[in-house]
Amino acid sequence: MRKTETQINADWLTIVIYFLLLISGWMVLYSVDSEVQASSLLQLNYVKQLFWIVGALILGGIIIYYVKPYHIYVSVQFFYVFMLLVVLLVAFTGQAINGARSWIRIGGFSIQPAEFLKFATALVFAKALAIRKKQIHSLWTLIVVFLPVVIAAFAVLVQGDMGSALVFGAFLIPAYREKLLPGSVLIYILLMGVFFFLSLIANKLVLFLIIYLITLIFLLAYYPGFFKHILVIFLSVLASLHFINVVFALRVSYLLTVFVSFLISFLIFVAINYSRIKQINWLVLVFSMSLILFVLTYFTPFLYSKLEPHQKARIEYYIHPEKIRENFSTKDVSYNIRQAILAISAGGLKGRGYLKGTHNKLRFVPEQDKDYIFCTVAEELGFWGSVLSFALFMFLFIQIFKISERHKSVFVRVYGYSVLGILFFHFAINLGSTITMLPVIGIPLPFYSYGGSAMLNFSLMLATLLNFDRYRSISFEDVYS
Repeated sequence: MRKTETQINADWLTIVIYFLLLISGWMVLYSVDSEVQASSLLQLNYVKQLFWIVGALILGGIIIYYVKPYHIYVSVQFFYVFMLLVVLLVAFTGQAINGARSWIRIGGFSIQPAEFLKFATALVFAKALAIRKKQIHSLWTLIVVFLPVVIAAFAVLVQGDMGSALVFGAFLIPAYREKLLPGSVLIYILLMGVFFFLSLIANKLVLFLIIYLITLIFLLAYYPGFFKHILVIFLSVLASLHFINVVFALRVSYLLTVFVSFLISFLIFVAINYSRIKQINWLVLVFSMSLILFVLTYFTPFLYSKLEPHQKARIEYYIHPEKIRENFSTKDVSYNIRQAILAISAGGLKGRGYLKGTHNKLRFVPEQDKDYIFCTVAEELGFWGSVLSFALFMFLFIQIFKISERHKSVFVRVYGYSVLGILFFHFAINLGSTITMLPVIGIPLPFYSYGGSAMLNFSLMLATLLNFDRYRSISFEDVYS
């Protein structure tokens, strides 16, 4: 590092919030397993978690105060490639747990390399975007920046861990902040999730027409004078294709007719108005996203058939919650959902009291120390205790946002938003699954759920950001490149 670079003290408010989350998370975990009988202390999850916490604090302290940012910045690619190779190796040789082959067993502890791949991807994503900050609107930049994200998500999918793979969608947040992607793309991505579920229960022809209407709305926003034009073209092409289908008895389905009409009408629209269209790249982007939405809607049944039985069951109970009451087997997915709801509702406003949760002590809720740990918070501490835990996470997110925005370096800003996105996705998906706002997706609640890999990963990501924040006066990509 250069001698002109000055260090400042670490952001102590963020560190205090982090400590509060560690302490409260461990206390909840202790409550879950405090009455579990074991022949050795090392068999108790809250004891093992304490080792992980101590290890995270030691490593985090070393990173914040003793590791030079230069060494992190120049080794980003090597760290990413190493973790990617480890994840792929584990996918074929690792220990299978709950249908996912993503664990390495070391003594009495298990390591999940996919967690650290998120950390590595955040670093390489930030560096790729920072290096190409002057070509931010280039299609090549979009490919270069997101290629490591797509490869990492695919590697995790190979392991069979769909929950962790979904977390890589968090990188859309820094991409949107840096204007790498317009807001319309984020809307389309949200629509993809919505239309996946709608395609399982709604008429596809109606959905196709809705997709086309959504495309017209985007066109209206940017090209208000062309709205009637494109609508007339589409209806004319649709009527013509339908006429040909009927006259020649081609027996082409209505879905395919609407889909082909969309393609032809778009090409005709562009050909007629090419000289008057100023943002052709944006138009092609909207068209491509609409096309993906069409394809996803059409092939949803095929994609659904490829899911594991327990994944299908989770989606089925999310779409048809009335079926939850029909099966009371502890082996059924609905049992977990039902018991989680009962535990949360039992807490009321004030809760039953710390260490006094009956659902908790009687182990009614499966995976209560991992995916469903929030049930213990809600049952024992009630609504107000849940709000307090929720507030701690919100304060942490706000601090990460502030650190990211005040830094001079694009690399650090993008990395900070990536950390924020990953933590927020874990937080939102875990709580959303627990309170049935989302289908059950098995990912840990940061700093609360039992798991050494997640604890280390979240802590190291945060420590690295605090390390970068101590050198906020420099632009990493300018000084180190």
